[in-house]
Amino acid sequence: MRTILLPSERKDFLKKLFTIALPIGLQNLISSSLSFLDTLMIGQLGVTQIAGVGLGNQIFFLASLIFFGACSGATVFVSQFYGAQKYKSIQHVMLISFIVSLCGALVFAVPSVFFPIFLLRLFTTDMAVIEIGRQYLVTVGASYLLSACSMVISFSLRATNDAKSPLLISMASLGTNALLNWLLIFGIGPFPRLEVYGAALATVISRALELVLLIWIARKRKSPASFHLSQAIDGFEKSFLKQYMKTCLPVMLNEFLWALGMTAYKMVYSHMGTDVLASVNMTNSIQDLFLVFALGIGNASGIMIGNQIGKNQKEAAVRYAKALLFASFACGLFFGVFMASFSSLLPRMFNIPENIYEMTRLTLLFLSPILIIKSLSITLIVGVLRGGGDTRHALKIEMICVWLIGLPAAIISGLVLKLPIYYVVMIVSLDEFCKVLFIIPRIISNRWVNNLTEIG
Repeated sequence: MRTILLPSERKDFLKKLFTIALPIGLQNLISSSLSFLDTLMIGQLGVTQIAGVGLGNQIFFLASLIFFGACSGATVFVSQFYGAQKYKSIQHVMLISFIVSLCGALVFAVPSVFFPIFLLRLFTTDMAVIEIGRQYLVTVGASYLLSACSMVISFSLRATNDAKSPLLISMASLGTNALLNWLLIFGIGPFPRLEVYGAALATVISRALELVLLIWIARKRKSPASFHLSQAIDGFEKSFLKQYMKTCLPVMLNEFLWALGMTAYKMVYSHMGTDVLASVNMTNSIQDLFLVFALGIGNASGIMIGNQIGKNQKEAAVRYAKALLFASFACGLFFGVFMASFSSLLPRMFNIPENIYEMTRLTLLFLSPILIIKSLSITLIVGVLRGGGDTRHALKIEMICVWLIGLPAAIISGLVLKLPIYYVVMIVSLDEFCKVLFIIPRIISNRWVNNLTEIG
């Protein structure tokens, strides 16, 4: 890394990396840890409950990827506008992000609340699993609207170099969620034993708390990410909307189609059996713990690179990209070794039969070396290409790899050849290798660098 950056850049680079990536990574760690804890608590109720709540969360996963797509695309603009000190344009970006995210939330909230069985039948025919998923969805569905608004504010705060506030609020919200889960799932003290319904209720309350705190902290600190409708509407032009959609629509499509691809993977796994589905849900919860800092570096990359491009420092942005790829490789290597070391211990924490334990242990072991490639692909797509405004190329690469490589690999290995799940997930990971291979030439060419601040 020392040979990549100029001597005058190293101190500022490391300061930004730690002040942005570390809080984002810690926020992801808290979120993933509590998601793991949720799965662990639900797991005490049985395998059917793990599978049912896992499918219920898959619907939110699809919805959240629309929010993430809108907000991730918006971050491209917000980070560059912040670097160029065009704060009014940040309000315009947030207005569009709120509208898009809330529309996406409604698309999933309405069927989740009113037609949950229809949604769940897309994944499984096991009526016991469907009933558990229904109990969860009808309660948690309305909270999608809360999450949509929270994500817009949280991402905007990060893009204006305030990653600390979302971290602290996430700690409060997710801590509340964990506590309420414990009280309401198991009926501790004066609280009733609500099991799956209790988990859903805890989620709704914690998401409402998160939104209230985000609005409050943004206003209190007079952040450029504090949303004011009057400022957002004033001076808004159609040409801005056109350029915004040109850049952000590929990101939204990317995230949504990627999420559909991940959902299709989950459908393949569910047709391999309820035991396999439960094992995959546990594996994902554990793996997410080891990816949190890779995600932190990836998200920080987009902000850091966007800030440099907004300042019209394109050569510095290119050097930042190379240094951030080095950091993501080191992160993936470290946590891959760590996950392999604990692959036998972590599944023991769940109340599961021996055959599911063995499936989960081997799946974690097989996925450990893949963490290096996943870390690189996250930084390349979420950080470098999007931070540089090259969102259409990112969309193209990811869709080819997920839909034309990963999904056929899952179907053939899982449903045709009927291989064990640990072989299936390793074969499916070919999509991550291909992403890295296909993007590297684009990075070398420097055609990914685009300054978007002229439209503001």
